[in-house]
Amino acid sequence: VQEKNKQMEAEYPAIISKFTLYLGAGMNTKGAWEKIAKEGNKMNENRMNKTEKEINPVYREMLLTCREMDSGIAEADAYERFGKRIRRQKFIRLTTLLVQNIKKGNAALLLQLRQEAIVALKEHAAEKKKEGEEMETKLLMPMMLIMGMVMVLIMVPAFLSF
Repeated sequence: VQEKNKQMEAEYPAIISKFTLYLGAGMNTKGAWEKIAKEGNKMNENRMNKTEKEINPVYREMLLTCREMDSGIAEADAYERFGKRIRRQKFIRLTTLLVQNIKKGNAALLLQLRQEAIVALKEHAAEKKKEGEEMETKLLMPMMLIMGMVMVLIMVPAFLSF
């Protein structure tokens, strides 16, 4: 579950950036949603080894949402269901923006998505920095052991030569 959540959190900045790009280029929300879901699925297929069969959970849920919309479920309801299935705060914010745009015709959707993309990228960078610091901490003990071994390798011949 934690690995799945990490995968979803890692994909959020890319999804929100693509969404902002497509809406800025003039696509409607449904078209942008479908394009991102299909691109994510295709990109994931290209990355997979023959042993891996798992698609990123976010793109799987996005494809499911596309199928729901194609089967006749209202677009706003499909987005709300997506948010409920994912249960991640970031994606719930995204779906809230989309549903609000559909129901009330929010003219500032593109501006809000751009702000959300900036925030998502900053959060992603902070998360990667935190992971890097954790890795440094994990590597500290092996580095000290290696330094101790090198010192022993240098000191033993020096003391034996006296």
